[in-house]
Amino acid sequence: MAKQQEKAGTLVHNVHGVTHNHPGRVVEAQLFPVAFHHHGALAQCLIQEGTTGEHDDFGNSFSETFNIGIGPGFECVNVQLSGWDLDFRSKDHHIDHIQVRISNIAYDGTTGNVSFRVSGFYRDKNGDDDFTWQVWWTILALG
Repeated sequence: MAKQQEKAGTLVHNVHGVTHNHPGRVVEAQLFPVAFHHHGALAQCLIQEGTTGEHDDFGNSFSETFNIGIGPGFECVNVQLSGWDLDFRSKDHHIDHIQVRISNIAYDGTTGNVSFRVSGFYRDKNGDDDFTWQVWWTILALG
């Protein structure tokens, strides 16, 4: 018996106006999906914006974990960086390094709690100055 020719491909389809790309396999010029499933139409969508509030810090870095209740039952939750404000307390600094990020995003579907870490660097040449920081974030949750 002859072995069928098989190679990788991509299966593209549309579900409720959203285009999905799934890995597939091509056998004898026909495309078959590799295992995937959909849960049907989305029942809920949440967009929530917020801020860390202004914080005082010293040195060259900052980091804090935040917990926000958005409610249970979402299947996909992400936290995006929306903006930031960094400012030295004293005047005339030559910036050496700036970094702001959101990481360690976790969602508990039972309690409805999202946790994430806001961290970054804000330093001049010697990294020993007082500064303030504030970060704005946006949560997108789909279920």
